Amino acid sequence: MNKLATAAMHDTSIWKTSKRLTLDQMEYTFPKVVKLCLIDVNWHRMLARMFKKVNNELRRDEPVVVFNVHYFEQLGTILSSTNKRTIANYMALHVLSTLGTKTIPRLLE
Repeated sequence: MNKLATAAMHDTSIWKTSKRLTLDQMEYTFPKVVKLCLIDVNWHRMLARMFKKVNNELRRDEPVVVFNVHYFEQLGTILSSTNKRTIANYMALHVLSTLGTKTIPRLLE
């Protein structure tokens, strides 16, 4: 599986800032996110709920690849020092820019 994932990546520089961790390790590796975040981030619970919707069980020892370690290291500080409205606006704009072209035609129907 690792070989397949590596082969699928066109930009190998992404792997320089990547780290393979279990979901439990994420909570210990990025403690600032858990402590300083506006909400308590439980990586396992959050992702397990998503995977449960597609009938897939996600264990705490499940390996995941964090593609931008620096982002996760800074996330807690960013979230704790940024206005909630700014974060909400950013998230909404990100969703719209990602899914907007697919959702707008449906809304027009």
